[in-house]
Amino acid sequence: MISKVGEGTIKEKRGLSQDPVYEQLGFKSNMKYGPRSKLRRSCTRFLRFSHLLDFVALEALSNIFVESVKDSVKKLIDLAGVHPDFELKQV
Repeated sequence: MISKVGEGTIKEKRGLSQDPVYEQLGFKSNMKYGPRSKLRRSCTRFLRFSHLLDFVALEALSNIFVESVKDSVKKLIDLAGVHPDFELKQV
């Protein structure tokens, strides 16, 4: 609930949320500070964990890509019968 306080200022009543996201996710609109704080902490931990998983997955995919390119180049060199003066190095 929003109540007007003076000219042009809006004040949120204590304990009530203006954010419709909480209601869309199935939480009460009148959630108090304690439960909201626990929810925020849980969401933060989940986001950190998901960022870690994203980093690990991207690292694994990039390693697979690099090794695949190296294998392809080696296979092409073997098929062509050319022996270059250089070696493929790990980046």
